[in-house]
Amino acid sequence: MRSVLWSFSVTIQLSFSNGSIVSPSMQKERAKSVVDSKQAARLKRIRSRVVAANKTTHGNTAYIMVWGPIKTGKTTFTASGEKPCIFLTEPGHMTIRRLTRVQVFPIDDRGDWVPPTWHDAYDYLFYLRHANHDFKTAGVDSLSGLVTIAMRFILKDEEARDVEREPGTPDKRTWGRLNTIVLEYIEELETVCKTRGMSLVLTAHERQPREDDMEDADVVPDLTPGIRRAILKRPDIIARTFTEESEDDEEVLAYGMTFRDPEYMVGERVTPVGAKKPWLPRNAYNVTLPKLIRRIERSSSGSKN
Repeated sequence: MRSVLWSFSVTIQLSFSNGSIVSPSMQKERAKSVVDSKQAARLKRIRSRVVAANKTTHGNTAYIMVWGPIKTGKTTFTASGEKPCIFLTEPGHMTIRRLTRVQVFPIDDRGDWVPPTWHDAYDYLFYLRHANHDFKTAGVDSLSGLVTIAMRFILKDEEARDVEREPGTPDKRTWGRLNTIVLEYIEELETVCKTRGMSLVLTAHERQPREDDMEDADVVPDLTPGIRRAILKRPDIIARTFTEESEDDEEVLAYGMTFRDPEYMVGERVTPVGAKKPWLPRNAYNVTLPKLIRRIERSSSGSKN
């Protein structure tokens, strides 16, 4: 009797699949087959996105950041792009006020510039993404002003959450939030410009050193260190604006841009490896965005011939 009970107590691990008995070994094989199939599909999808570098396209758009002292042509350069729409984060667009082809934001019903909020920054982004427009150039003039708007937004938010917080006093967490929301905004703007086929121009002021730091101060864009490090990695071209003036009456003789100079945070990555000479000069004068794009296109065509 014990032997009979023992024989019945021996279980054979079986399972049913579609009415048929499947052994554990068959289950493992089927599971492995499913995994292999998913991996193969994923590999195929990834492989379709791996191409030779010379098969990639850049299009006839540009991603450029220009920075420099005040009144050296940053806004004028931004407005020189084809069908531009510029987000004015601060006042200072008098030089382009008569250009009918340039669209600027935010402006009220009377035609006056309105100090923008962080909500306005995203209204600009929303409009570029979803509106039925034919803009070819987007511009943020300036990043320095955008950072100020973002900081104001964060401080108001943190003060609303903590009534005992001293107004206008950023802490370590505040600076971290500032870096995050500004960089997220720029990344979204880059995506919109890429999707809509627009060039993107970012401007920034040159940092003004303190009086006790005039000799040793670095000449850099006026941005927080964290944002500056992150932003400078992104554009294809980074240029510094400057002016040449008459020694007698300080009349501006020419507006220029520096594209290559170890003294400044400038540079470009449009010149391909192996090129006989850089596609952009060290300095150039009276530069416009269309001229810059045409020069790159001509250099690109010449390198292929």
